[in-house]
Amino acid sequence: MVGHHLSTGTNQIERFNPLDFKAKIHIQIDKALTMT
Repeated sequence: MVGHHLSTGTNQIERFNPLDFKAKIHIQIDKALTMT
C-alpha cells in the first residue's frame, strides 16, 4: 500500500526533476514486487 503512494508521489517529482529518473526504475521494480 505504501509503495502505491510512493509511486504516485515519485511520478510527479520525476516529471519536474529528470534526476529522479532513477527513482522511476525503482518504482517499476517495486510495482513488479507488489504484483508478484
